[in-house]
Amino acid sequence: MQQLLYWIAALLFVFLGALVAASSRAAFILRSQYPAIWEAEGRPVRWLYLNHMPSKNHFFRFLDERRYLATNSASYSQFCGAIRTGWYVWLLLFACLFLSVLVAVFSGAAA
Repeated sequence: MQQLLYWIAALLFVFLGALVAASSRAAFILRSQYPAIWEAEGRPVRWLYLNHMPSKNHFFRFLDERRYLATNSASYSQFCGAIRTGWYVWLLLFACLFLSVLVAVFSGAAA
């Protein structure tokens, strides 16, 4: 069971990296192809730098509130929708992994 949890954690880490890369790409596309919308969003300079939390939260709100639909681009909207869904799936899987680790720890301590 413990080995399985390690593999799931590793896969979640890879999935997180893919989501961060895709989010960075979506932010770059927004800035380069839709400058009017990027300006309306407040021209955030640092979208996904790990040390700049307000910009990261701003981009997550942009995805969560589906403001990407204002681009009227089917392909960009589909890309951002997939990223948005991916973040929710990642959060759900992370919560499941966290609960599984807690159950494994406390069931091992009870034995």
